Amino acid sequence: LKTVAIFGPGLIGGSLALALRERLPEAALVLWTRSEQSAARTAKVFPQVTCDAAAAAKSADLWVFCTPIGAMPDLARAVCPFVTPATVVT
Repeated sequence: LKTVAIFGPGLIGGSLALALRERLPEAALVLWTRSEQSAARTAKVFPQVTCDAAAAAKSADLWVFCTPIGAMPDLARAVCPFVTPATVVT
């Protein structure tokens, strides 16, 4: 894995990001949050945080959706144009 995009770095996504940083330090992490306020808090721990779902999706070869179920359809529609045959989505 070169770059992992975690959509929703809350309890599950944040824990996954911490584990990936520890176990795969060579992989770049991009974390997407819905709000600037959340992005500011997350940026204290992770350097690459964005509120732009398309930017996060374009840069990653693994997408991990950790948002509430109700937010996933809109998020999936926003990033769908950037999926490639090599993209892994979970």
